[in-house]
Amino acid sequence: MNYFGIAVLTCLFLSLITYAIGGWALTAEINAWIGVILLGIGALLSGAFISGDRLRANDRSSTDEDRQSRNRWIYVAFLSCIPFLFVAIFIFALLK
Repeated sequence: MNYFGIAVLTCLFLSLITYAIGGWALTAEINAWIGVILLGIGALLSGAFISGDRLRANDRSSTDEDRQSRNRWIYVAFLSCIPFLFVAIFIFALLK
């Protein structure tokens, strides 16, 4: 839960700065890009883009510590993308 709080604070701080620089459109765009990048990192680490046999082989060949570390970073990436995507969707809805 610690990473979610950091992501929320970062999102709010970044939103304030980008709104002061370029308005709502820039704020929504920057938050959307950061959210999509974090979502992509989480998907890459989770193995969402590979087939089942490769995922199984990668899982069986890694150690327990590697698997736990990878799962932790997957959780962090997915949890951190939520505030950025939420703010971007909210602002896009307000602009339309």
